Amino acid sequence: MIKYITDKDFQRKYGSQKACLTALLNYRISEDGLCFNGCKAPISNYKYLSETKRKALLCPRCLHHTYPMVDSIFNHSHVAIEDWFQIIYEMLRSRNGISANEICNRYGYSYKTAFNIIHAIRDQMSKCVNFRFVNEAVEIDESFLRSGNKGMKKNTSLGVGRGNRKHTGILCIVARGGAAKLLVIPNAEGDTLLSYIQEFVDTSCRIYTDEWKGYSGLERAGYSHKTVNHSKEFTDGPASTNNCENIFSNLKRIIFSTHRSVNHRKIQSYLDEYSFRYSYRNHEDYGFEVFMQSFSSLSEHYVLRNAA
Repeated sequence: MIKYITDKDFQRKYGSQKACLTALLNYRISEDGLCFNGCKAPISNYKYLSETKRKALLCPRCLHHTYPMVDSIFNHSHVAIEDWFQIIYEMLRSRNGISANEICNRYGYSYKTAFNIIHAIRDQMSKCVNFRFVNEAVEIDESFLRSGNKGMKKNTSLGVGRGNRKHTGILCIVARGGAAKLLVIPNAEGDTLLSYIQEFVDTSCRIYTDEWKGYSGLERAGYSHKTVNHSKEFTDGPASTNNCENIFSNLKRIIFSTHRSVNHRKIQSYLDEYSFRYSYRNHEDYGFEVFMQSFSSLSEHYVLRNAA
């Protein structure tokens, strides 16, 4: 059984600005763990400078200032870094997602600030879910997410039927017992589905789908492909798409209950958030360390700055 980090443990570890900056620095250090200015002093000896306007860490040997937040979503933000850490953690461990209004009520920020915080976090999550499925049993299914007409012009032609513009097509690729990738797709035609599948799924994978005609070209493309007829049964031996159906069910409940309605231009960021939380659900910190390690190494920034 997985022993997840509790809120009290997280607060104890990241409850102060100094703790957050030091942790962020350690997540972004180079492999040798030495001063970015080349004085060979260990980064672990850096001292926290609380009196500077831009919070920094100081090398005691060469007196070089290092700013752990540079080139990250925390840089030049009036939001305290400890609040950033707490919001990230709450988003990761939440079962139903967190809305911008919840951030407003809990932390006292304006709606615009809360909205920008959440979408900055989702954009960073997207860098962690660019999976390539290799030699795995993969389920693939497509569905529609009701996005409404939010963000569209007043006289936009929406069309009729299941594929109208109030519905956004989404594709789910999930490895059994592993990661998931959710994508916005323009339509569910065979050529469209095949192009997305070839981008993220290797031909060494075993693919299971329903009998939608858009998947008929997978075997010709070199994939091992089995289907299940949902008009007769939920599973046909190993062939099923139950994991995809569960993901769609949970995702739609989150969108409709927590966010109520979403802008169709922002749907991919919501899908990236769900993909991240699903893929790292078995980590004891819900993928918090993976998220923090997705920021670029500070050594890259300071090497370029020193060279200039």
